[in-house]
Amino acid sequence: MSFPYADYILIGTDPSPGNVTITAPNSPRNWDERKGYGYSGASLVFTGNGLAVFDGVFRFWDEAHSVLWDAYATRHFMAPQLGLKGTSIGIYNPVLVKPPHKITQVVVTDVKGWTQVDDGLWETVVSFKEFRAPKPALVKPTPGIPAGTVPKPTIKDAQDAEIAAKLAELQKVMAP
Repeated sequence: MSFPYADYILIGTDPSPGNVTITAPNSPRNWDERKGYGYSGASLVFTGNGLAVFDGVFRFWDEAHSVLWDAYATRHFMAPQLGLKGTSIGIYNPVLVKPPHKITQVVVTDVKGWTQVDDGLWETVVSFKEFRAPKPALVKPTPGIPAGTVPKPTIKDAQDAEIAAKLAELQKVMAP
């Protein structure tokens, strides 16, 4: 399998200036551990996927990149105005859309200042957090190994009790 190569990100349809390296996004899973008093062990309840965080490391080596960066950062990385609701931004990079991440919407959590890493090479780091609208996700895991026994159905209401009684009566009559 050849891994897709992209040394940029797209925000909306705008390609980033310079070179961008995406740090490995995480894919956190949230589990609620429920212990019983006086018990060893616990049950786990999956409470949904957490939000991924990752960084974009932007590197520039040409003065033209600086001019492009100013416009790009002003358009996409400015902090929301106080009192106004912030919005997420659409982002694309082949690393971000691969399973299990499938990240397409983010918010900017931090923009670091510029650092000169070599003669003529500058870099800054933009930190992102995935945006995903909430949806219900409570699921209890089923026991794995060893397999549990199949429980015998029990009577649930008066009609079920009446059916069970008639079946027992029928089985008595049919017995030799």
